[in-house]
Amino acid sequence: MQIKVLPFEHNCPTTKLKVGKMANQDWVADRLGDWLKQHPNKGPKDAKEKLEGDYQIKLRYSKAWAGMRLALQRIHGKYDESFQLLFNWKAEIEKKS
Repeated sequence: MQIKVLPFEHNCPTTKLKVGKMANQDWVADRLGDWLKQHPNKGPKDAKEKLEGDYQIKLRYSKAWAGMRLALQRIHGKYDESFQLLFNWKAEIEKKS
């Protein structure tokens, strides 16, 4: 005897999650912006777990990392621009002193 069809509903937690193919780094960054402001010390693993729990999707670590990096860039600005502002601030201090 071979069972070909399971007649009962299957509710395993792993089968409930859908692979988040539409979840690109922009989508992840949009969802993580406010959360990162409240939890600045959290990492990509925590972000991945948060999004998987909130949206019932399965997300790759690399997408969570890329989205988190983009969200931090939106919050703090680009590294190169921030670094240039430091030199501008130094020049203004020297000019005023």
